[in-house]
Amino acid sequence: MLELLLFLAVAQALFISPRKGESVKLGHETASFGKQQPYDVRGLIVRPFDEFLCSETGNYSHFKDNIALATRGNCSFFQKAWLAAEAGAKALIIGNNASTRIERKMIRLDDFKKDAPDVQIPVVWISGKDYEFIVEQMKNYTIQAFLNGEGDVAVKKPMFHLIPPLVLILVWMTIIGMYFCRKLVMRYISRQHRMSAMNATPTIPYRPVEEESEEDAMILNSRCVICMEDFVEGEELKALPCRHGFHASCIDPWLAEHSERCPICNQSLLQYNPGREYEMEVKSPQEGRT
Repeated sequence: MLELLLFLAVAQALFISPRKGESVKLGHETASFGKQQPYDVRGLIVRPFDEFLCSETGNYSHFKDNIALATRGNCSFFQKAWLAAEAGAKALIIGNNASTRIERKMIRLDDFKKDAPDVQIPVVWISGKDYEFIVEQMKNYTIQAFLNGEGDVAVKKPMFHLIPPLVLILVWMTIIGMYFCRKLVMRYISRQHRMSAMNATPTIPYRPVEEESEEDAMILNSRCVICMEDFVEGEELKALPCRHGFHASCIDPWLAEHSERCPICNQSLLQYNPGREYEMEVKSPQEGRT
């Protein structure tokens, strides 16, 4: 009888046919019980007479020093592994009979009682398609396997336990995002209001207060508090609604970038109908002297 070699190694199981020199790669997953990585097992693949490897009274003497191959069903994975280990098998390969892919509806390989005896042989899981492939080859060939933990396939498992923290993180990020968006919008609106107020501020010629009554004066201060320079009679100044005057080159940057409030009295320009020009009676110096 011809001999075929089956390697469960190097990220997958490797099947080699000496007759044709062909190789087929198969994936597997190591059970959470039994011997864990690193392990390195070599032996012939043998099958139980009952296929499922569940009977405690079955004759499994041919398992000794070989690698057992069984299919899923009729009993727990641990019972299959325990029977294989008791019979002297070096390892156990369990094939899925419900799916052709390991990733699809993966069955946990740790469904055993906590008080059950420990299993000291490697136990691996392969897809139903790969299981049927091996069984078919065993009809014509003797199959030898090299089995190690390097061939484990990353199995996609449910991650429902991550949903609550992810939801909390998403809610937190949404709240923070809304806060900063609102802050940016309010900053933009405030700047637009300041710009409107700045553009609505009239420019008038300066006249000293002593030349007209304080009640009629349009500018009460005689010095720009921003640049600390005295005003010159007839000089064009920007007069705020509170009747404080400033050089346009001084007050415009203040209103546009800093605040809508007067640097002297702290009154807000926005309380004077923001966006609209407020009315001020502009008198020429000659009119004030007549």
